[in-house]
Amino acid sequence: MGRVKQHDEQVRERLLLEAGRLLSAEGVAALTLRRVAALAGTSTTAVYYLFGDKDRLLAAMHAEGFEALGQALNRARGATPLERLGALGLAYRRAALARPHLYGLMFGGMAPDVVVDERATNGAFAPLVQAVEACLAAGELAGDDAETIARYLWAVSHGWVSLEFAGLITGGERRRAAAYRDALLRSVIGFLPGEF
Repeated sequence: MGRVKQHDEQVRERLLLEAGRLLSAEGVAALTLRRVAALAGTSTTAVYYLFGDKDRLLAAMHAEGFEALGQALNRARGATPLERLGALGLAYRRAALARPHLYGLMFGGMAPDVVVDERATNGAFAPLVQAVEACLAAGELAGDDAETIARYLWAVSHGWVSLEFAGLITGGERRRAAAYRDALLRSVIGFLPGEF
């Protein structure tokens, strides 16, 4: 009897990483199971065993990106609800920069027909909604719809990071990070209690 080949979590992670890099560098047409397996140093059998086919590999990459984003946002902390909201904004950018190879897939451009894991996407959005709800409850923000405010703030973060990936935000990392912080602050100002 032949030895059973192990296709473990490390192989899965390598495959997801290499598939993301290939997708980012060359697009969805270049993403073949044979190439991904070769880049990950394994066999196409491992890809079939762990994912099934190319569509399921793309779906796993999509879910992986949103799960990692959700985990990063859940780790964000602040002394007050408003400080936590700011920490979430910073965590969003860090998470995106840590996985640039998945960002285009996560937000629809690279493989528009990818199967969306709603649990993963909702899980990434939930910490932001919860933080806005906490700010509203504490009187640190004004408004009556936490989800709408959260979508607005997400749009600012997403738009900024997308522009940064497109090379339209210039300067070194320090300058880009400082400008992003400023954009976050300005996006929250409109929801502060009181009149201007």
